[in-house]
Amino acid sequence: REPSCARRRPPSPGGDFHGRPLVMQALLRYREQGAVPPDAFPLRQSVLHLRCRDLSLGPRTLERAHSCGVRCVELDPAHERFLLAGDASGKVVVYDLGPAPSQAPQECPAVATLAKAHRYSVTTSAWYPSDSGLFITGGYDARAVVWDAATLEAAADFELHARVHALAMSPLAAAHDLVAVASDEASLRLLDLRSEASAHVLEGHNGAVYAAQWSPAREHVLATGGADGGVRIWDVRRAGCVAVLDRNRTLRRGPGSDGPCGPGPEDREPPRSRPRLSAHGGPVNAVLFSPDGLELLSFGKDDRLRAWDLAQARQRIVHFAGTSNRAPRALRMAGTAGGGGASSQHALAFVPCGAEVHVYEWATGNRAARLRAHFSRVNACAVSRDGDVVCTASDDASLLLWEPCPSGLVRE
Repeated sequence: REPSCARRRPPSPGGDFHGRPLVMQALLRYREQGAVPPDAFPLRQSVLHLRCRDLSLGPRTLERAHSCGVRCVELDPAHERFLLAGDASGKVVVYDLGPAPSQAPQECPAVATLAKAHRYSVTTSAWYPSDSGLFITGGYDARAVVWDAATLEAAADFELHARVHALAMSPLAAAHDLVAVASDEASLRLLDLRSEASAHVLEGHNGAVYAAQWSPAREHVLATGGADGGVRIWDVRRAGCVAVLDRNRTLRRGPGSDGPCGPGPEDREPPRSRPRLSAHGGPVNAVLFSPDGLELLSFGKDDRLRAWDLAQARQRIVHFAGTSNRAPRALRMAGTAGGGGASSQHALAFVPCGAEVHVYEWATGNRAARLRAHFSRVNACAVSRDGDVVCTASDDASLLLWEPCPSGLVRE
């Protein structure tokens, strides 16, 4: 006879497991009893996933330094300690989150302020990936400026020809220092920090480009979204885009297929009869790569959040309920790997939806949480790698810090 622990059915990582308030002791008990193999679910990722489902306003607050809408926020990837924010008046502020907080209330100070970094609204910002000594900002004054964080002086100033909507730098680039700039131009411009010049222009969108992000797995690959409803995948070493995502091409299983997706009706149509490819029925103002770089989320003003399989350039059949996108400008989504793993099985996506931020499970599309405390539209959110710190920026001139509620779940 099999031991009783072997006959007991443990919670599956993709099913009941994420829907129950399990504590650390329960996870350890299942492993000790042998009810699941040791690699059935990563313990650390599972625990941190549960922590992210129970976020609330933490004991830390940020010093009030903004008098108008905060348009962008970015957490430095090197130390995850310094927070960069820009607002509609052209001001840029750097906050110091300090060490891990206690339960006592604590105000995080503004350690650096650029009162007039741009003539008009600051729309986007980015830290240098490997060093928090540099950051770059872009705004409606058609400029992208590289700043020295120590002296608060401009290290490079790029004069562009259109309003800037998004900036992005590759998190793992070793062979280049390119900054992708999405603007009102119908092309993506690549700025080279080494030569302080415009290195390349990627053309393909039919209208303004609102969103851009580099792949976390391949240093030369990035994705863009534009006003034409299109989402394009680029490899900067090649001419033209690698793939154009189409909402009519979905993953399916069926007879006659040699892989996970069978041929659809659109594959059998002659090329000339196919309509113009588009990922959304409206402008796309946010894109987000999965932690392993194999999938992509795109958010359009048709109120649709779509998940894409990049290996086959097809849409995954995942329903994200409750999404709403009425933003007149670019949005900033954020994601966590749920414990730092490369797989997107435990990953979470933080999506601004009006005055709220919805937290979705990447694999299933289930809404894990809703962050509600702002009085106006949320423009951007920034998340630490393990989801222990979440910051949201809103048009109500506030920056809010969200942290997991104290419970029986502790770090591994």
